[in-house]
Amino acid sequence: YVTVADNVNEQVVTGLKADTSYTFAIKAFNEAGKESELLSAKVTTAKPSSGSGGSSSSSDDEENKSSNLSSGNTDLNDLAIWSNGRKLSLTPSFSPNITHYTIKTKAEKIELLANPAKDKSKLTLQGKPLGNGQEVTLKEGENKFEILVQAENGKKKSYIITVIRESENSQETKESNEFNEPKSPVSSTIEFNDSVGHWAESYINQASARGIVGGYPDGTFKPNNPVTRAEFTVMLAKALKLEGTAAPTEFADSTQIGAWAKEAIDRMVQAGIVSGYNDGSFRPSASITRTEMAVMFARAMKLELAANAVSPFADDEAIPTWAKGAVNVVHKIGIVNGRSQNQFVPSGSATRAESAAMLIRMLEQEEIQ
Repeated sequence: YVTVADNVNEQVVTGLKADTSYTFAIKAFNEAGKESELLSAKVTTAKPSSGSGGSSSSSDDEENKSSNLSSGNTDLNDLAIWSNGRKLSLTPSFSPNITHYTIKTKAEKIELLANPAKDKSKLTLQGKPLGNGQEVTLKEGENKFEILVQAENGKKKSYIITVIRESENSQETKESNEFNEPKSPVSSTIEFNDSVGHWAESYINQASARGIVGGYPDGTFKPNNPVTRAEFTVMLAKALKLEGTAAPTEFADSTQIGAWAKEAIDRMVQAGIVSGYNDGSFRPSASITRTEMAVMFARAMKLELAANAVSPFADDEAIPTWAKGAVNVVHKIGIVNGRSQNQFVPSGSATRAESAAMLIRMLEQEEIQ
């Protein structure tokens, strides 16, 4: 087998025999260690072409050594809608296999951006080529847009985006904005329509009832979405019930920190639980990694870290040295678990579901002590 980087879209296979059948299989892995379904294709290399002398030309020989397949992949690998510098959230969340989405906004104009899974695929918006992004004007009410993906082999797939432009007098107070603070739960019995049956459903409901986490205006929690550094800092601050006034903290990107998160971040920095990066930034909209989260839990609980700690995870060597003690101790007390195949996935983005589960486990540990 051959392993390629994530930016490689084509692979030339050499050394093949003429007039021979081969099966090619592809499997993708994300940084969390999860794998895709196996995709396979069976091909037969060309027969040798014979001339009057019964021999094939050198160019024919070279052609028989490789097989180039026209891709039939009609997926998008990214779909984003922007308005006034803000990325609007899709309902449901984007997945290449989901072809219908809804968005609510009060904006007069939006920008649609899409990237195909294969570079040679062609994209059109409403029948016209879609380049590096297309700005469109919205009418009040429902606006439907079709992004058509045509694969290299001619196969097609449509993605339909329904954008509902609400009037300025609409009672809806927030549009679907990924960088807005999720709304607070309105009752202790709230259930999110996309979390029923989820492995973390109980944790999510408990965290919601305690006022630690909230959902979105459409009634979803988006449990599998990554959680940002700002979001998790606010969640942990609520769980710890940090009070008092903290001195304003200045980061190189302080202007990017939303007002809804600023006070919590100031308190958490003052408490020594969270910090910025070497370049002076906080990166509020960056997904928090599982390593960063483990370290924050260890600091928040004032846990004693063992020197030269070794965790039981299969990828222990990938855990940064500065975080090994924290990862090991928060795992030992049952706050952080591994993912599939006993992998900790230190650089993987923590999800909203994982965040809720870990926060409740932390509180349970605090109640025991």
